Amino acid sequence: MRYIKTAVLMLLLTALVLVGPAYAASSYYEQARVLYNLNLYKGTSATYFEPDLESYVDRETAIVLVLRLFGKTSDVENYYDYRVQSILSAYSDGGDVSSWARKYVAYAINNQLFPGELQGSVLPKRYIDGKTFIGLMLNCMGYKLYGDQWTIAAYINSYLGGVSADDARYVNDKIISKNDMVAIIWESLDMPTKDYATLLNMIVDYNSISSSKLTQLGFIRVNGKLIPPAFYSTGLATATDYSVGYTMSDGSKYAGGTSGGVPDGFGVVTYEDGSVYEGYVSAGKRHGEGKLLRSDGFVYVGGWQNDMMNGKGAMTWANGDRYSGDVVNGSFQGTGTMTWASGNEYTGQWWAGNFHGKGKFKWNNGDYYDGEWNMGVFNGYGTMMRSNGEMYEGYWENGKRHGYGKCILADKTVLIGRWENDEYVGS
Repeated sequence: MRYIKTAVLMLLLTALVLVGPAYAASSYYEQARVLYNLNLYKGTSATYFEPDLESYVDRETAIVLVLRLFGKTSDVENYYDYRVQSILSAYSDGGDVSSWARKYVAYAINNQLFPGELQGSVLPKRYIDGKTFIGLMLNCMGYKLYGDQWTIAAYINSYLGGVSADDARYVNDKIISKNDMVAIIWESLDMPTKDYATLLNMIVDYNSISSSKLTQLGFIRVNGKLIPPAFYSTGLATATDYSVGYTMSDGSKYAGGTSGGVPDGFGVVTYEDGSVYEGYVSAGKRHGEGKLLRSDGFVYVGGWQNDMMNGKGAMTWANGDRYSGDVVNGSFQGTGTMTWASGNEYTGQWWAGNFHGKGKFKWNNGDYYDGEWNMGVFNGYGTMMRSNGEMYEGYWENGKRHGYGKCILADKTVLIGRWENDEYVGS
């Protein structure tokens, strides 16, 4: 196990943070293709190369990729379901981990691969930042970060021969995209590890990648050291000719593309309260795809129109609540799913932030209502099923059983007929 000395890290951090600002990211499409052909990176398709580099990465996805990268799949698969359940049940949101990631997350917890303290929750759906992703990599490589040293993991990675100083500053506290993730891996391939000449040598050995496959993809070997194929790349933090320090009408600071002196194109907006927007801007307004990280922990990734959240989007709150679906002018409108940290969930149609149309609400105790809604209340035809076996199927009005319906009570009594204001009035 390697240890990082605190004094060295402080000198390192002081040196690295003095680099100039840079905001645009170059594409690592070709590098992603090589990793895909090595079966180390999977995109969104099971049959062809679809890297989806623009999407952001949540914690469970990052964990799965890193453990596959380091050849841990067979070890992970040896975790029986009862062991996985035992590990995850110790965390308040362990049940939120996707089925395909449960063994990987349990393995990472059990082997203390998460950087920092979990503090009772795994946060599997939360988007991951650069320092957490790189901290996870460093742990898998055999390095040991004490205390809060993981909070400068990108700078440590740079010090050890990974990403450049510019890229370390750019990515450390940034919510990373899949492009950023591929770039971090690719730029770190020449880093030394505890038992191997480089990270690349380690990955090749752990995954039993053949020499013929490596040669086919353009890798060469020099004195026992593997050298990856070279692609044109200017790094994650490409210092493009971007306007820096533009002050917008609300006092926020903008750095990015401009047109006629007005923010236009890809850029970063930093607000006075510490919130940050990264994405596309048109005529000085957020417009297109973008990501908002509010200072209170709220994150939105998705479409924008005329400075408002519009289109398909995903929201997460600091307490673990999350929404994915249609958004109109900042409100849930259209079709989407809201999952609360409590375990309650609604999937269906929305209007102006209310359940409206057809949808299903599931309570964390197993009860559910599946049917029609009107501005947040049961209205129309629907079915209510309770965990005690009681069921009602029929018409509702303003949240009460009203009209013709069928009810089966917990004692198996069956009532069929008309209801008025939640009371059975007969057949």
